[in-house]
Amino acid sequence: MSRYWRLTVICVLAGLLSAAALFGYDKRVSGVIVSTPVVQQIYRQDTANSLNDPASTTPITISAVGDCTIGYDYHSPLSGRFDTTLKTMKNDYGYCFSKVLPILAGDDLTIVNLETTLTRCRKPLDKGNERAYWFKGDPAYTEILRKGSVEAAFFANNHGYDYGYAGFKDTLNYLDQAGITSFGYQRKPVITIKGVRVALLGYNLVDAIEKGVKVSGVEAGMAKDIKTAREVNGANLVIVNCHWGIEGKSKADQWQIAVAHSAIDAGADLVLGHHPHVVQEVESYHGKMIAYSLGNFCFGGSRNPRDKDTFIFQQTFVFDQDNHCTDYSKATVIPCLLSSSANRNDYCPMPVDGDIAKRIHARTGY
Repeated sequence: MSRYWRLTVICVLAGLLSAAALFGYDKRVSGVIVSTPVVQQIYRQDTANSLNDPASTTPITISAVGDCTIGYDYHSPLSGRFDTTLKTMKNDYGYCFSKVLPILAGDDLTIVNLETTLTRCRKPLDKGNERAYWFKGDPAYTEILRKGSVEAAFFANNHGYDYGYAGFKDTLNYLDQAGITSFGYQRKPVITIKGVRVALLGYNLVDAIEKGVKVSGVEAGMAKDIKTAREVNGANLVIVNCHWGIEGKSKADQWQIAVAHSAIDAGADLVLGHHPHVVQEVESYHGKMIAYSLGNFCFGGSRNPRDKDTFIFQQTFVFDQDNHCTDYSKATVIPCLLSSSANRNDYCPMPVDGDIAKRIHARTGY
């Protein structure tokens, strides 16, 4: 090749690399730097490198996010409401998770807390005279989860019965029809991923504690379920979800910590929490991870939440040839905001970096 053509090829390659860096790195939305897939590779680098270990045979990556209220409260004004915003996007069901899709589509299992009903029921549950919210979304919104690469939905929260038993049953039926694994209460599925059996357990401890169930009783029930998942259902990995805590509180209560530790001691591999609507600390206990509150995520419960910090918790578990987990160390917090707009909720969460990411890491302590 002549010197002229060599120089031409080098210039073209340099231009392409510059363009890739420009479009993959430094987009801005409402003055916030967005972590695009290129930036996300920084978060994944340590995990990717560790999986090159020839002794590791089967890595399974789990992602978890907080409250997904893909619906609205019927008291809310139409302007800026979840369904109204979605209509302005021509009901593009891929819109809501579009900015986090490269992360969630790259894992083996994504878990959300589905903080709404999916039903056409019109009669809300009587909640007395207290200030309350009733969340409902169109059954077609299961497609939002599917297009967002969500495979599992936890439903045992304080909004699951907002439209009575009929609305609750509808929600589970529509999730089933969409092929999305639902779990909580007496639904304790064990799913198979790459030959590894993963148990999903879920508990509404808000209602339990408020109704006088003692922490010791909660711990005993969890321990029994974990043992059954392991010894009867052959689970190789047990993930426990807890709906618990005090709304707006940035630190877990002592009873939450006690329950989480008890679940790990009983054989759980990961504990995920939600309900406070804000992020709480992430802890490593005896080498197992606990995320006490994942906060809000795709949250139709408010048109403009004051606190928009959130995160994706992601962990890669490495299994040997006998499906025993040999490595729990590959966990990461991926900082996000629940909206791409600073001044309103556009119901489109996005990853972030820079000072905002540092703030979220500081809030989680991880």
